[in-house]
Amino acid sequence: MKKFILFLAISQYSILNTQYSIYPNPVKENLNILVTLNRSETVKISLLNELGQEIIYPAQPMVKGKNTFNINTSEIPNGVYYVRVIAGEEKPQHLRFVKME
Repeated sequence: MKKFILFLAISQYSILNTQYSIYPNPVKENLNILVTLNRSETVKISLLNELGQEIIYPAQPMVKGKNTFNINTSEIPNGVYYVRVIAGEEKPQHLRFVKME
């Protein structure tokens, strides 16, 4: 029984060990989203404005380790935005950035 509980704790840790970052912030033309995974996953990425309007990008298969996804921001108006990232079955993560000319 204890081995089973220990096994679950290790599995949970490795599933929840995804790291996210965005750069540059503020951004002018191209936003980079760095996703570091501890195993290969399908990652869903979307862009939201302050009104909750959403642009959904096709799900991206990503490999274990560091992965970069680029968003062209040259056509969106200046303002505050959020990137929503969902790796596999993890909870969505929201990363805030500012678009400036």
